[in-house]
Amino acid sequence: MQSSPSSSRVSILAKKTKALLRSYKSAIRRREQRITSNPNQSVIRRLVASRLKATTSIPSLYVDGKLISSDFDKCKVFLDSFACNFSTARTQPYASSPSSPVPSSSSTAKSTA
Repeated sequence: MQSSPSSSRVSILAKKTKALLRSYKSAIRRREQRITSNPNQSVIRRLVASRLKATTSIPSLYVDGKLISSDFDKCKVFLDSFACNFSTARTQPYASSPSSPVPSSSSTAKSTA
């Protein structure tokens, strides 16, 4: 069976991508080894700080076959999800019971005495 030209291009692109990723990781590893062998502690502190720095953005989402990348659209997806999962219709049977116990008048009188 002969592969189509597009599948061979995809295969070549996948191989090139893997090779680039390997060389990138190798370059980062060499850079970090060079930094950690440096006696200057401030350089090491900067490396550790950069590695520990967390991102605060929400990554792109894949919902219903669509890639969602804008913050506004991500908010709408989360809003719809929360609205579906925490709607008042689901909690309606429990609406009559209070969420936290209310102290009776006799217990408040004892605590103030």
